[in-house]
Amino acid sequence: MSCQGEGSVSVDVPTVAVSYRLRCGGVVPEVAYHEISLGASHRPGTVVVTAPSAVTWAATVGRGDRAEREPSGIG
Repeated sequence: MSCQGEGSVSVDVPTVAVSYRLRCGGVVPEVAYHEISLGASHRPGTVVVTAPSAVTWAATVGRGDRAEREPSGIG
């Protein structure tokens, strides 16, 4: 998850009762990595992202093997 702008992004994954908030950077994008390991990855799920219109955000959501982190220095 990355975001930029005045405010924060809220991320909720209701299927597994996980949520977090990321405070965004004003000029430099803020980046956070969260990995959730599930015993029953076959269950359907939803990811809900909420942010004010002043915030630009991007997320990568996947299912399967661990994702590799992007190199730092984004922006």
